[in-house]
Amino acid sequence: NFVRQQVPALALDAPSGFSWLPLTKFELQIYSIRHIQQHAGELMERLGPGATGLDWVGTYRGE
Repeated sequence: NFVRQQVPALALDAPSGFSWLPLTKFELQIYSIRHIQQHAGELMERLGPGATGLDWVGTYRGE
């Protein structure tokens, strides 16, 4: 599998590869996770209460 081969070979202390992001590859991974979380939050905010029919959305029911 391509991903399984590439991830261990990733030099986490190397530059991000984007001149406008002065981060390491490791910092870029954390930044990307946070960025995705932000967009997921925006989606939930826009979907609001109408999202109850979406089976991929987890909800806490206090159980």
